[in-house]
Amino acid sequence: FGPGVHRIGARVPVRSGQTIYIAGGAWVEGTFYANGVRDVVIKGRGVMSGLFNDTGNQDLNKDQPGMIDLLNAENVLVEGITFVDAPRFNVRVLGQYVTLRNLKVISWWYSTDGLWGGRYSLLEDNFVKVNDDAIKLNWGENVARRNVVWQLENGGPFHISWNSTRAGANHHAYDN
Repeated sequence: FGPGVHRIGARVPVRSGQTIYIAGGAWVEGTFYANGVRDVVIKGRGVMSGLFNDTGNQDLNKDQPGMIDLLNAENVLVEGITFVDAPRFNVRVLGQYVTLRNLKVISWWYSTDGLWGGRYSLLEDNFVKVNDDAIKLNWGENVARRNVVWQLENGGPFHISWNSTRAGANHHAYDN
């Protein structure tokens, strides 16, 4: 996605082995979704906006997709992008061997989460301002370092349990 406005819509499919680049100056109104992918890279210096997906109703927003929502994923890198105005969560990559690096997340809805990586994830050098859980480490064997969290009134800066399908352990959060 080069500089300019791109209205791609919700749940754009992501394939294994795919690289998605959002260039500086790009404004992408859309969300990416996949289940069971591996070796995916989503990076750039552009902006992803979720405002198009906002229903204006907090309860209805709970059914909206995350901006990046990859389930059962392996070996994923999400890097450099700015996320704004997500009506639900911003980046959720569940699976293993996930790196979420140098992301900027700015959302304000009461149930909007920030970043969530699966098992063996590295979340580093991110800025997260959300009104629910900022960084989720639920699955364990995660490292969260050098992140800046501007926590609003709901949720927690680091979420290590609750509402998870797996028991997690060995969470490492330092220099945040």
